[in-house]
Amino acid sequence: QYVAMTYNGSQVKVYLNGIEDGTLSHTGNIDISANNVYIGCWNGSIQYYRGIIDEVGIRDIALTAAGIQGNYEYYFRFRKLSHNLVSSYLENQAVYANGYVWFVANLAGKLLRVDSQTGEMTSYDLNISHPRAICFDGTYLWIGGGAEPAKFLKFNPNTCQIVNTYSCSTGQNYIMGSVYDGTSVWMSMMTSPTAKYIKINPSNGSYTAYNPSGTGDGHGMCYDGTYVWIAFQTSPAKYGKISPNDGSITVYTAPTGWNVGTAMCFDGTYVWMGTYNDTVTPARLLRINLLNGSYTTFQAANSVDHIVLTITFVSNDYLWVGLETQPGRYMRIEPNSMNYTSFSVPGIIASGSSAFDGKHIWFGGVGTSYVVKGYPKD
Repeated sequence: QYVAMTYNGSQVKVYLNGIEDGTLSHTGNIDISANNVYIGCWNGSIQYYRGIIDEVGIRDIALTAAGIQGNYEYYFRFRKLSHNLVSSYLENQAVYANGYVWFVANLAGKLLRVDSQTGEMTSYDLNISHPRAICFDGTYLWIGGGAEPAKFLKFNPNTCQIVNTYSCSTGQNYIMGSVYDGTSVWMSMMTSPTAKYIKINPSNGSYTAYNPSGTGDGHGMCYDGTYVWIAFQTSPAKYGKISPNDGSITVYTAPTGWNVGTAMCFDGTYVWMGTYNDTVTPARLLRINLLNGSYTTFQAANSVDHIVLTITFVSNDYLWVGLETQPGRYMRIEPNSMNYTSFSVPGIIASGSSAFDGKHIWFGGVGTSYVVKGYPKD
């Protein structure tokens, strides 16, 4: 909780999480004392506060309501953490596993591990180019990347070592997304004439490639508990429902104007797909019915919010969407009503990947040396 109090000579106001929570009329000057100031106790020795107090600040002016709200959004809802990766594009996917948030750095060719409690960061060489996809099978991280042909690897998050690296066949290029369905690892491919997605056996890295007609370049993926879903980069966008047993797919087409499928996410009821239109079109997503693939369209009200790069669902609460904007912007969407709020964090060019650690929402920055830690429940 973020608690603030102001006094302007006539009123005392209390704010909770950026919102005014109480007002008391009062006049007079604030007394000046030579005694010490104690936080969380009386006179430094008794009546201790039972709990944790952090990020204390005292100002010599009374902030306005807008100033209190701005402080809450910038310092408490979102916090920037810097890392030292050069040419970092933390895009497409991130994952939470074993107490850490894991980001793949596309241009740097590295894996970034962030301690979800302390924010401490460590990076690891992946020895593959353009890593973009990452998922967790309960034991190992699976990371996809490479160019022509693509490569994927099995990484032990406990020892932080590569277990094995696998190469795809010629014509199977640029892995973009991945998901684990409880049995197999699935990865999507772009500019790949012989495969749009592959199904990997986690025990030995063998895989089956699928190249269905009437689709396009593969991108985001998710799993709804029964089927694997994949987004295709076509205009208008297409998306598919894959049977995990045999890899067969049912393909659906988005409405005109919802172009180039990007990220996908399952919220427990619906599958969501983002689209990559342009910088003058407000962000557009589809909320997809699992049974028949029908959709409800979503469009942001303001073109400041555009181009969906990542989507993460936060435990029966909200959908968090990362956007390609400068400064970096995020949307928080209530899945049923589709009402949303947007936020921005200065210094972030774009929000390319995201993960939820059970308490915090994490975003990877694109083109900047930051990750962002957010507090979605406040």
